[in-house]
This record gives sequence, C-alpha cells and structure tokens, in this order.
Amino acid sequence: MSSPLSSSALVITTSRGLSPFLETEFKALDIAHEAISPGVYGLEESIDNAYRVCLHSRIAHHVLWRLTRFQATEPDDIYEKLAKFAWFKHFASDKTFSIDLNIDAQKVKHNTQFLTFRVKDAIVDSFRHFGHDRPNVDRGQPDVLVTVFWDGEAVQVYLDLSGGALHKRGYRKAQGEAPLRETLAAGLLYAANWHKAPQGSQLIDPFCGAGTVLIEGALMAYQ
Repeated sequence: MSSPLSSSALVITTSRGLSPFLETEFKALDIAHEAISPGVYGLEESIDNAYRVCLHSRIAHHVLWRLTRFQATEPDDIYEKLAKFAWFKHFASDKTFSIDLNIDAQKVKHNTQFLTFRVKDAIVDSFRHFGHDRPNVDRGQPDVLVTVFWDGEAVQVYLDLSGGALHKRGYRKAQGEAPLRETLAAGLLYAANWHKAPQGSQLIDPFCGAGTVLIEGALMAYQ
C-alpha cells in the first residue's frame, strides 16, 4: 500500500489501475477529493464521508482515519510515542486488534516483524499505563485494524474504518485457485459503462468462473 503522507486525515486507498473508477464514485457521491499518490486519495475529515465510502464504494480497498502523526527515526521513538497515546479512547480493551505495518523499504532497514511487535507492545503498554486491561491481538479476524506508515522519518497511524479490505463483501463463502477480486470485477464493469446501462439491460459473462463479475454487476444495478 502506498504511504498516504499528506495533510488529509481521511484517506481512501485502492489499486493503482482502479483510480479513475474510484474518482467516478467520488463524483457520484459528491465527495471532494485530492490525489495523494497512485491509488491513494485524501478526503475532507468527515465521518459522513467515511460512512458513505464504506457503504457505497465498490472500488475502494480501505478507509483510513488518522489518529496521530509524528517524527521518528528509530523503532524506540515509535514505541515511546505510541505508548503515551491514549488508545483506550479509540477502542476498548475487550476488543482484539491487529497491526498492518507499511514501511519504505528503501529508507527503513529494520525488520518488519520486529517493528510490528514494537507497535503492538506500545499499544498494550498504553492501555496498562492508563489503568485498563490489555487488549489481545487477533491476526485473523481482529475487531480493530491499526495501520501504520513509516518512511524512516515520519510516522502516520490510522484506524481502518472499513475493518479490513472492502473487497471482502461477505457473499463469497469459498473461492477457487485464482479468484477475481471483487473490486477488480467492479472496475471492469465501470470500464464497460455498466453503471450507465439502462434498467433491464442484460449482463453476460460466458467465462464466469465463480461469477464475481455477474454478482458485482447485479449489486451495482440494484444499488
């Protein structure tokens, strides 16, 4: 994921090639936006904007709300800052959490797993410092996903409001060896102008596989 190092506190991400279609959705939702980097957009800090993207976008991957940002050149700097941050104000200690760490590999030479553990320790120690029980980590299905970006100097920490990747719609119970990601299927439909098709139009996919394009097409038609 590209690093959203910008002034925007609300960041929306998608695959680089899907950017034009995400912009189409922004226009349809009447949401002002700025391009930060390929596949990364900043929006006005508004919970209404965040909800609308989470509920209506078929192209967005993540909806990120920035909690804090600061300068740090070493892992201990990150730990000290995050250990003093009041995490208990953003999620309760009975909720599980996981960390999605994104670093600039050209500038950061520290081990990613070690950095992830340092962030985890900081969050846990913060809860204890403020008199709360420690929350547990769940890498599979966490209640809260914390996303951290570090380029070796600047750190930005986000809460993933989408609770994970938005391409996981909930209707896929099983998948084959090479499933088509739902956001990509939606992008193909936008490229074919399916979102502009008259009511009652037919959508045919003779090589449908698991039927992802058809399902996304049906959902778009009835949205």
